[in-house]
Amino acid sequence: MIPRPDDERGQLLLIGAVALALTILGLALVTNTVLYTENVAPGETTLETGDVEEFSDGGQSSVRSLLFRLNHAERNVTFSALEAAAERNTTGYSTALSQLSAASGTQFTRIVYRETNHSGTRIVQGVDRPLTYNGSHSTPDAGSDPADWQPVPSRTQIGWFVLNVDVRNTSERATRVSVGSGLGNEWTYRLNRSGGNVSVRVTDDDGVELASDSCGGVGTRVLLDLRRGTGLSGECSFAGFEQLSGPKSVAVEDGDNLVGRYGIVVNETWDTDESNTLDPESSASGSESYPHCSDGGRQPPCLSPVVWTATVGMEYRSSNVGLNTNRTIQVYEAGPRTEAFGAGTLFTADTTGLKVIEGDSGAVTTIPATTGDTVEAAGRASTDVDGDGDEDVPYVTGTGAGAELKLVDTAGEVSSVVTSADVPSGDIQHDKTRLASGTWDGSDPSVFFVDDNNDRIYRATADGTVTEVAAPSNGAQGISGIGDIDGDDEDELVFADASQQLRYLETDGSVSSVPDGQLGSDGGVGAGTVADLDGDGTAAVVGVDGSNDIKINRGASGGGTTVISDVTGGGEPAAAKAPITVADVDDDGGPEIVYVRNPPSTGSPEEIRYVDDPLTPGSRSVVTLTDTDGSTVDGSSETGVL
Repeated sequence: MIPRPDDERGQLLLIGAVALALTILGLALVTNTVLYTENVAPGETTLETGDVEEFSDGGQSSVRSLLFRLNHAERNVTFSALEAAAERNTTGYSTALSQLSAASGTQFTRIVYRETNHSGTRIVQGVDRPLTYNGSHSTPDAGSDPADWQPVPSRTQIGWFVLNVDVRNTSERATRVSVGSGLGNEWTYRLNRSGGNVSVRVTDDDGVELASDSCGGVGTRVLLDLRRGTGLSGECSFAGFEQLSGPKSVAVEDGDNLVGRYGIVVNETWDTDESNTLDPESSASGSESYPHCSDGGRQPPCLSPVVWTATVGMEYRSSNVGLNTNRTIQVYEAGPRTEAFGAGTLFTADTTGLKVIEGDSGAVTTIPATTGDTVEAAGRASTDVDGDGDEDVPYVTGTGAGAELKLVDTAGEVSSVVTSADVPSGDIQHDKTRLASGTWDGSDPSVFFVDDNNDRIYRATADGTVTEVAAPSNGAQGISGIGDIDGDDEDELVFADASQQLRYLETDGSVSSVPDGQLGSDGGVGAGTVADLDGDGTAAVVGVDGSNDIKINRGASGGGTTVISDVTGGGEPAAAKAPITVADVDDDGGPEIVYVRNPPSTGSPEEIRYVDDPLTPGSRSVVTLTDTDGSTVDGSSETGVL
């Protein structure tokens, strides 16, 4: 049971939350912010705006620390009890902060725990025993437990991995803990007793030593943070696996040489069914899944829930300045950046699969795992949708009831997301449409798409969950993307309606029309992408209109529309009414608008071309994209280029 905030542990949680070192914690994302000022002297407003920022930053840091301590305070806790404790302790912290703020002259402050956005799972060994897999979970140490096993067999984000080593009972022979990213990188930590210390030696997958140190502790205990590469109870440092790109797996060899306790926090959604959360792997016959620590009577290691990300409401009011905002608190770092496709990479598709084009004069390759798919629609690579550390390209294969939404990543791996059977209304739209991926309005990474009735927008997460986003009164044909196109510092979801008029959805559910946003449709739909071409912080929407001209539309922010037509005097660009994109394909440091040329006659090549220097009328030129051999590269006037 998690204690009440007036218990001694609760008080320690509250006090300690403010002081906990934040180097182990992630950053917060800002959403839904409203900041207002009254008519006061500029100097007064500037001073108090600084107070608002201090309240916002300090409040987020403190709540983040509080949630971290709650996550690690108890093992035998249910997720509902953990959430209740998060709400209760956040309220307690808010009350104390409000009293302090009132004493300093601020009229009102409040922090409210709104919801857990995403749960995680903690693997816990809370008693001293070998680092072996207790497959039966029935005795403290069976003596024959496998010493070679995988605590985290599948790659996932690891937010915390700390070993509490019992030096006295640890052998001078090494235990090896290997952490692999699946991207050709695996680091091995060789741990053994050396006098009263623990020797740590880190090698890469070629056996090359990366770092080594002797870590001391307090008494007979040594705390090692493998993720950050530090000794928490003594002065030592080594290579932390946070430097490895992408999600990680964990394997143990000769675990019977090391005795102690440990905790590993992974970005795996908590499930009340222990068999659905996380399973270790070993050679033991009859091995069980990890039990839940809250079940009682089961021997470690076991599973306990954690809050991975949460939303809090923050309010600040004085006579001059006010803030009303929601903030997403990320308790654990998400890890290194996503492994992405190279800059300037393009995608196009046809009946032979999804093609990767490595910029102008670059290689053109059909991704082998997609060769059996007739790609009907696709979206650009912008997000790691499934959380495996690799950027994903979403695409649709099949039609009607047989339509299927898939992902293919930088490693060339294909995974299924949902099928038409998972869509509440109609099927997945496959014809004259465009997909987009990303996070919007606090969502998990998702693929955004429309149904074949063209009346609803949906998003799907990698676990197959389908959520209706909106049912616009003018319908929906395709999704252009996510970005701040109206200059209000919040992202909008931009789409083409059933009549190919550009519209955008705000987080409050309202839908607005983009001025001069009419696009064209033929074999495909001229829904382009959302991109900040000039770096001013406000995105434009690019697309193809009914006259085969390219539009750079800044109408939502009052910037008007630039129409690119007749660049060469011969009618170029003459773009096909199909999805277009923005990318630096010629590696000149500036954006180009890339499109499929409208074929002049049936059977003519559907060449991929781009407008160079699209923002400078006097410098614009149209260039035909070529491959490494200098041959032109064809796209599709239906799926376009992405």
